[in-house]
Amino acid sequence: MAGEDDYDSPAWVAGDALAGDGPFDIFCSQCSAGFPVTPPLPSAVVVCPRCGWRVRLEIVPGDPGYMLLLNPLSGAEYLTRLAGSKSPPLSALSPEEMAQIRAELRGRQSPP
Repeated sequence: MAGEDDYDSPAWVAGDALAGDGPFDIFCSQCSAGFPVTPPLPSAVVVCPRCGWRVRLEIVPGDPGYMLLLNPLSGAEYLTRLAGSKSPPLSALSPEEMAQIRAELRGRQSPP
């Protein structure tokens, strides 16, 4: 079994999802598959059943819904929904709603 420091990529998870008793989906950044995990989890690292990619679950307290990330190759900012969040999926939001969420998230970031 892979250790918690032995993983291929992270997945950001709403902490509230771990308190629930139902499964939630994790997205594999290697093969683009979604796969369910059910709390309680024995480890912070889960393995994609399709390709074997090791995904470390990075827990964000509560359920903030969304977060801003940076593409490691281009440096471009993008909005993502936390795994297990009760917030609407990005595909259900209008461009205006996404812009408002981005602005709110930028306002919460602390200065360097």
